[in-house]
This record gives sequence, structure tokens and C-alpha cells, in this order.
Amino acid sequence: MRFRLFLTAIGVSLVWTSGCVTQTERVSPYEQYKDESVWEEIQREFGWQSNSAPTPLGQETKPFYSRAAHKIKETIAGWFADDDGKAEELMANQRRFKLGRIEGGEQLQEQQEDEENAENR
Repeated sequence: MRFRLFLTAIGVSLVWTSGCVTQTERVSPYEQYKDESVWEEIQREFGWQSNSAPTPLGQETKPFYSRAAHKIKETIAGWFADDDGKAEELMANQRRFKLGRIEGGEQLQEQQEDEENAENR
């Protein structure tokens, strides 16, 4: 019983401590913005332009949340993107299948009518 409880505790702790991180942004809070005031940091994070503080070298002009939102949009758009016209090819194959099924049904109906006519003669 204790062994099972121990295994359960280990399993739960592994699940809780594991995470899925695909990309991280390395930011050193102590070196990058030493001379920046709180108001300037708020303006930078929300994308507001500050006239008093020039943009530090190496800093992107877009705030973090808008860069992250853009990357998320790209990822989701990639999930639903048309891969080299495969959707159009699939639709064309479906149309050909439906036409073939209709033609086959018509041929079967004609064949049955010919057999009935042959029996009646």
C-alpha cells in the first residue's frame, strides 16, 4: 500500500513539475534596463512611445505581448493552412467519386432494364 502511494506521489510530482516550453526569451532584468524608470518600463511594455527615453540598442520596438500574440497567430494559421493544394485535390477526388457512383448507378439501372426487356420478349 505504501509503495503504491509512493509511486503515485512520484507520478503526480513528475506531472506537476514537467512542462512544455517550446521557446523562451532570455531577459536579464538587472543589466538591460538599469537606468529606466518605472513609468518608462510601463510605456515600453504597453507599446507607448516615450519621448524622453531612447530605445536601447538590441531592444525590439514591439512589446513582448504583441510579439507573442503574433507568433501564436502564425502557429495557429500554420495548423489550418492549405498544404500545397491538397484540399483542392481532395475536393476534386470527391467530385470524381460522386460522378463515378452516379454513372455506375445509371449503368446498373440500364442493365436491369435490358434484362427485364429480354425476359419479356
